[in-house]
Amino acid sequence: MTNNIRAILVCLLAYLCFDLMSVHVRLLSQRYSPQELSVYRNILGVLPSIFLLIYNRRLSFNFQDYKIKQCKLAFGRGLLVAVAQLLFYTALVDLELATVSALRQTNAIFIVLIAVVFYGEKVRAWRWGAVIIGFGGAIWIMQPGSNVFIWTAALPVGAAIFYAASTVTLRSFDKSISSGIIYFYSSIAAALGAIILASGTTDFSTIQSKSDLFLIFSMSLCGGFGVVFLMYAFRQAPASVLAPFSYFGILTAFGLGWVIFDELPLDKLFPGVILIILSGLTILWREERNKV
Repeated sequence: MTNNIRAILVCLLAYLCFDLMSVHVRLLSQRYSPQELSVYRNILGVLPSIFLLIYNRRLSFNFQDYKIKQCKLAFGRGLLVAVAQLLFYTALVDLELATVSALRQTNAIFIVLIAVVFYGEKVRAWRWGAVIIGFGGAIWIMQPGSNVFIWTAALPVGAAIFYAASTVTLRSFDKSISSGIIYFYSSIAAALGAIILASGTTDFSTIQSKSDLFLIFSMSLCGGFGVVFLMYAFRQAPASVLAPFSYFGILTAFGLGWVIFDELPLDKLFPGVILIILSGLTILWREERNKV
């Protein structure tokens, strides 16, 4: 098995983990607030980051081994993830899994826009056209101004903005800093950020049963290991090989939503989802053209 094929399979596993996490959130949201679930996810999500350190042989009991010059940036990235996750979990309460997954794919659009604003990256007509098409797809799905629009439809797009910001900030880290160390810092910061966000907005309830405790633990591991698998995949194969497979998450979210929750939002997704996918693939194509 070649490195690229192995990386693709691990990448698909990562997106399946994210969709399984979404299923857990939907099931648990009947008894717990999104803020509570975000706290549990991020606190327990530190465990996969420790696993990644072990895998990369970076785990140490010497505090000095974890000191990096850009620790504030690493913690800031974790806070961005905490906000994104809270928006994402809140959206899952009211929207179909496939709808949330599709709107989150606007992530590629915001990566371009944030790179322009903060890094002065030059964007030509092709990529601006892709950005406009992607926005059009998102608006088509959300249908603002119509009688079917609900405010939570904007939350996955908000989550995409914060996830995009956390992705773009990776450019600012020294290349000598391992992914495991960055993820460890970010996971701790995300946990602290989730606690801060929850403390002022909700009351914590008692976990009602052992099955709920298991679901919370499983949800956290699915999300955490989804990140680990994704980081592994992108270190093993070029982004141009893996990026198109991010849309696999829409298919698995659609399938899981249909089987588990009897959701079939075809009329809401199309043709907007096609425009979002077309936008992402166009951005990817132009990125690769510029490297040649």
